[in-house]
Amino acid sequence: EGVMAVPLSDSLGLIWPVMIGGAVALVMHVLFHIFRRKNPQIYTFREVFSRREELADSNGRPLYYKPAPPTSFFGWVKPTLEITEDELVKKYGLDQAMLLRLLRAMLEYFSVSALVTAAILYPVYATGPHKNLPEDDELFVAGLGIISMSNVPEESVRFYATTVVDIILVSYMLWILLREFRVFTRYRIYYRRLQIPANYGIVVMDIPKEFRTNEQLFEVFNNAYPGEVETAAIVVDLKNVLKLKKQYEKAMLKLEIAEWASVNKAEKGPPKHRPGVCGCCMCWKEKVDSVDYWRAEMERLKTEIEEIQHEEDKKTTRAGFLLFRTRRAASIAAQTVFGAHYKEWHTACAPDPKAVNWGKIGMHQGLATVMKWNSIVWLCFFLIVWAGVVAAIMAVANLQNLSESISWLGWINDLPPFIVGLLETYLPVVILIVLNMIPFIVMKILAKSERLHSWALVEARIRNYVYILQVFGTYFFVVIGGTVIANISTIQDIISDVNNLEKLPVVLAAAVPANAFFFMALILTQTLIGLSVEFSQVSRVIVTWIFRKFLSKTKRAHLKTDFMDAPYDFLKPYIEISITILITLAYQSIMPVICFFTSVYFGLSYIYTKYTIGFTKANEWDDGGYLFRGALGQIIFALYVKVLTMIGLLGLNKAAGPAALQAIPLVCVMVFHHYVKQMFPPVIKYGSFKEYGQVLDEDEYQRGMAELKTDDPKKLFRMLVDEVPQSYRDLYVQPALQPPEPYESQGGVSFSKTKLRAASGKHDDLEAQNSPPVRVNRQYSDEGPHSFHTADDAPSSKMPAGA
Repeated sequence: EGVMAVPLSDSLGLIWPVMIGGAVALVMHVLFHIFRRKNPQIYTFREVFSRREELADSNGRPLYYKPAPPTSFFGWVKPTLEITEDELVKKYGLDQAMLLRLLRAMLEYFSVSALVTAAILYPVYATGPHKNLPEDDELFVAGLGIISMSNVPEESVRFYATTVVDIILVSYMLWILLREFRVFTRYRIYYRRLQIPANYGIVVMDIPKEFRTNEQLFEVFNNAYPGEVETAAIVVDLKNVLKLKKQYEKAMLKLEIAEWASVNKAEKGPPKHRPGVCGCCMCWKEKVDSVDYWRAEMERLKTEIEEIQHEEDKKTTRAGFLLFRTRRAASIAAQTVFGAHYKEWHTACAPDPKAVNWGKIGMHQGLATVMKWNSIVWLCFFLIVWAGVVAAIMAVANLQNLSESISWLGWINDLPPFIVGLLETYLPVVILIVLNMIPFIVMKILAKSERLHSWALVEARIRNYVYILQVFGTYFFVVIGGTVIANISTIQDIISDVNNLEKLPVVLAAAVPANAFFFMALILTQTLIGLSVEFSQVSRVIVTWIFRKFLSKTKRAHLKTDFMDAPYDFLKPYIEISITILITLAYQSIMPVICFFTSVYFGLSYIYTKYTIGFTKANEWDDGGYLFRGALGQIIFALYVKVLTMIGLLGLNKAAGPAALQAIPLVCVMVFHHYVKQMFPPVIKYGSFKEYGQVLDEDEYQRGMAELKTDDPKKLFRMLVDEVPQSYRDLYVQPALQPPEPYESQGGVSFSKTKLRAASGKHDDLEAQNSPPVRVNRQYSDEGPHSFHTADDAPSSKMPAGA
């Protein structure tokens, strides 16, 4: 039997991800239904922990939540869908709102694409002649290959229909992108007008040596913007203090556990341990009283931390933060060029105080350049290595074709097509998904080593590195390398006979659509297994149970456990979305059925993600949808890949006319790309300058654009005034400069050396029920008007405490 362009086993191989994925998805939904009733601290996290001070925003407002949905099997669906976009923008944050908007936009696009391709390309491809060829012919197609380009002969007029569909779908995607850019720009203008710390501050990098004190930095900017600077703080090098603080927090937990054991395991005597990294490795040391040891360790660490913090000659870095009186002044300063050359005075909008990357912000510019090039070199090296990994995976995906050249693989041809489909279609996908964790970890390490002043920038850099690796190390090598490997024996026969060289482009062109089965299996696996596992949060339930059962015994430890996986990880879905869009755009005209699978992926991803964000996760900071803009840029890149892929494939099929007409969508993408680069980025980054004078105008207020809509004149006054709240003054002081947290036992016991007694009550499974309410900032209370800082304050009073 010869090598086919698209054998039946490829189509049968898709049954495996459907069967296995469907079974896993069903199990995950059943577990979700069971666990949701018993673990409200996970599945209604926002409601349970809404009063925790740790989750309040910078203005003291408690965490917003929606009431817990009904616990019936599908009771969560309706409350999830009822969460509006306006509610997401104003109550959850732009990061959450823009991710969901991207998912909804792609659901819309690929659903329409599925309908368009089904209406036009299915009948055009299905009536092609290659399905009627002998089964041993290298151009024979079967199964889903019948409705692919592999069923169309070279130089066929049918390719004009392909080009027409491409023009329609590319134009539709450009329209969606334009709409999303406009909406995102409007939301960013709104975001930049909010009364949040990031809109009043700027970060300054590469400050010259003679200006690296709080007073000098304040003076420089106060001279440039008289009366507009509120505070100035130079970042000092206190990495050692951050390490000591982590040790201090660990000692607190250990002390609480020791106190808990003293009461709850009193029959075993006072808790003792051998000091050291690992007790078993320090068996030569004598056991010590755990309570005394950890209390002494806490005191030692506290003393050491305070001594370093009170040193007069702290080592300063090249970075600093400035807080301005008004958002307008901060915006101007962030956009102003202060330096005489590129090595000094770099300014940018400040991130959220909780999103500052304190460990790397003070890095020397020279070292920062070295670390960035180090990342690039490692990325290039990993691309080469990863190409070899993908080549091995594609060899597994083409075992039947390789058996034509490798005799000992002949047993593959004796297997039923159903089993061959498992080995060639599903197994390689599982291998790739597992191995994909390696480059993600490597790129994460590289990005974290660079000088990026906010964690949002770190996430964006990781996303970009992984995207580059997946596009050039996986996608292109699967398309090109997979096609060559799949037809290695045919290519060898053609090359051996010079007279048959003209058949090579035809064979390659017919085989390219076969790679779509690998990508469709990948998308199906992500849809049915990846999404359902993340949605069910089974791993979070298991980890939380293990920690609460065996490790965490005190309130502090319980709270740490509950918060462990509470933030929503935006990085992973953005990477998956961008790669899925690239694959589907490239193949939507080659193998149109892929649009259906992708629309299912985005539909389930949208509702799963909306539930997860709406009820079960809470992030400490919001960066205004920063990753969304990069995702739009990657979609534009995917359009380039799509059009260039189609030009190459139509060229291989000797369809000169349709290939030439692909210049129409290519030019449209180029013009659109230039337009959006000129039109939107500055406003997206900085907001609209003319809008900074007040929080909202009367028209927007009437349309409900305000964060609060109220008839209370005091609240309305606060919304209409652009002036920094006093509570923001110390938010950009380094955590390393803040004093260690005073120890207050949360172990449920009151402990002393002479007396042990149990706490009056037992631990509550829902820690938030007994937790103190958040401190509400005075400016958002009804007790009186906000007391604004006046211009008469002395500059010396502007310095943050302890800085």
